This record gives sequence, C-alpha cells and structure tokens, in this order.
Amino acid sequence: TLGTLPLSMHYFNQLSLVSIVVNVIVASAVLPIFIIGCLIPVFSHVPLLGDILAFSGTMITRFALSAINWFGELPGSCLNVPSPGAVGVIGYYMLLAIGLRYASSRVSEKPTKSSP
Repeated sequence: TLGTLPLSMHYFNQLSLVSIVVNVIVASAVLPIFIIGCLIPVFSHVPLLGDILAFSGTMITRFALSAINWFGELPGSCLNVPSPGAVGVIGYYMLLAIGLRYASSRVSEKPTKSSP
C-alpha cells in the first residue's frame, strides 16, 4: 500500500482509505488459494477430494473478492485527490526510503546490557 500510494494518486487521482485493511484480508487468503490451486491438478481425479478442494478454493476466492467489493463500496472508502505530480511522487519515495531506513536501524539496534 505504501509502495503504490503515490502512483495511484498520480495516475488515478484516488486515495483508498481501506486498502490496508483489505490487503490484510486478501493476503491471508492468498496462501490457501495458492496451495489449493497446486493441489487441484494432482487430486482432481480423486473422487470427492478434488471436489472438496475445488469448492474450498472457490469459496476462499469468493470471500476475498466479496471483502474487496464490500470495503470498496463503503461511503468514503476512496477519496478523489489531485495528482501529486512527478516532484510529489519522487519526494514521497525519498521520504519513504528515509523512514524505512530509520525504522530498519531502530529494529536492528541491539539493546545494551544494564548493570544491576
């Protein structure tokens, strides 16, 4: 979301206010969908098991798509914004890189031992 935010604003003039929540829901569905998608060709000829896998994959996919549609239809879920322009996009990515570098350095710092 943070990586595509300025591009969405630049090209589509829209700012999604629900994208982080929706991405968490969709990301949690991707792995089961992928695993089921890999298993279906192997077990599609096994009676009942292939049907259960196909049904499960379909239901998880429908759930993810329903969540996307539901959140997208909420009032105020998306704002129309002016394009930030090239300077705004570049500036955003520079600030994002600085912020990520700072956060990374904070996480990688080893705590010092305090003497009792």
